[in-house]
Amino acid sequence: MGGQAQAAHRRPTRRAPAGRSFTTWLFMTTAVDGIADPNAAPIVDGQVANWLCAQRLASLRVNRTPDYERYLELLKDRASGQGARRRCGP
Repeated sequence: MGGQAQAAHRRPTRRAPAGRSFTTWLFMTTAVDGIADPNAAPIVDGQVANWLCAQRLASLRVNRTPDYERYLELLKDRASGQGARRRCGP
């Protein structure tokens, strides 16, 4: 096989959205004591983002670092009982 043919052969045909695969990796690397590890980083994907929007809590783009930071802040606020409902939108 030629160089280009080999490269095309190895190229994935379908890729997971960057946000989902990154936050899944992040969870797996931080959940050192298992899936219930309280120090594990939370996963955010399209399903989570859609639910948050439907609940009018947040509008997140799962492949953007600032939006992941907003997601973490939202989780902290909700856990502390300070999570006010926010309007869904940019």
